[in-house]
Amino acid sequence: MNATHPCLNASSAGAAPTPKQPSSASTRTAEHADIHLAPVPGTDLLLLNAMAQVICAEGLYDEHFVGRHVRFSDGDKTVDLAAFQEFLKRYTPEAVEAELGIAAEQIRTTAFRFARSRATMSLWTMGINQRTQGVFLNNMLNGLHLFTGQIGRPGATPFSLTGQSNACGGVRDTGALAHLLPNGRQVTNPQHRAEVEDLWGVPQGTLSSAPGYDAISLFRAMEEEKIKAALVMCTNPAQSLPAAKRYRSAMEKCFLAVAEVVEDSETAKLADVLLPAALWVEKEGVYGQGERRYQLIEKLLEPPGQCRSDLQILVDLADRLGHGQLIKARTPEQVWDEYRQFSAASYYNFSGMTRARLRREHGLLWPCPTEAHPGTPRRYVEGIDPFVAPGSGMEFYGNHDKKAGCLPAAVRPQPRACLAGIPAALDHRARAGAMAHRHHDRPHR
Repeated sequence: MNATHPCLNASSAGAAPTPKQPSSASTRTAEHADIHLAPVPGTDLLLLNAMAQVICAEGLYDEHFVGRHVRFSDGDKTVDLAAFQEFLKRYTPEAVEAELGIAAEQIRTTAFRFARSRATMSLWTMGINQRTQGVFLNNMLNGLHLFTGQIGRPGATPFSLTGQSNACGGVRDTGALAHLLPNGRQVTNPQHRAEVEDLWGVPQGTLSSAPGYDAISLFRAMEEEKIKAALVMCTNPAQSLPAAKRYRSAMEKCFLAVAEVVEDSETAKLADVLLPAALWVEKEGVYGQGERRYQLIEKLLEPPGQCRSDLQILVDLADRLGHGQLIKARTPEQVWDEYRQFSAASYYNFSGMTRARLRREHGLLWPCPTEAHPGTPRRYVEGIDPFVAPGSGMEFYGNHDKKAGCLPAAVRPQPRACLAGIPAALDHRARAGAMAHRHHDRPHR
């Protein structure tokens, strides 16, 4: 992370050294760490639970903050702090150090520094998120910040770093996932579906109440020939999916249209129709980053030949399929205005981010409900977040009780089946290969 994010020069700018780096390999970040924790691969949750146990047992938690702002659950019902502490008793540093591969004293020191630091920030990426226990890892990372009160202050926050730019703005925020609708709305929520149907001007009941296929389920449906045709944009699943050989065969069973910049990507090789897409410098739009910052990206060059922007590909495809009337917003400016309108009835509310403001102010953080609003550098904090009620100090308003939830999870072994005659399986970094697999001296298109 040190080598790929702006943390690279943080030390020279006066920032404190990284307090810990849970990693099984030496990295540039680890070289500058005060404490380098290298857990046995797959035991991260054991480390987090052990740190939580120390924080609770040593009275390092923020009792006032927990009492006012945190709700604990066992998965079925709300429980109190005592039940949470009882759950953690099995995870003492001494009980887990052998399995974890980290000395008990190191765990205790790290937990103490995490809780007692003037400001603790946790940063993590896809190695935590894309795991069989990724939900619980994220929950406990957030939980460590919640019950130590290390949240809502400058420098004190959990921060999940996405794998690519615009993963938040272009995917999560817009509802481009199987279970989502724009701006935090859920397809299973009838009120949310009604709001979106009204905004899109389609009859009530048009939107399905059932989530679509998630990524792996989608390709398995291709394998079973339940999916007859697919459009692939902005990704290279034939390279990046687990068990990619299996799913390449699945993609060969359906009609595959691929909108791609890299003409010889593994997925493009399988395409029945290849739609040449514009490079990032050849299109315009708004990027949404992990800190909730939306930034306008201007087009610098005209795309060559038949290349078109992703938006233009979708608009033209809708027209040719006879569904053009459903696409009300057909230019980047119109899409952004429609999207601002969608946000107005949600906690995202960035309706005050006009295109002119984004061009003038070089990025704004939502919520930003009016054109006079400066944007929100920290959510849930009174006086900063426009949705927090006066006098509440801090308010996690997305939940019915306005408290943040913490769901501890037991560490479960994660067996991996190997093929007959193969004693071990190697997990390695997954990449789409659009950059790393292409040589710098290849000719430009």
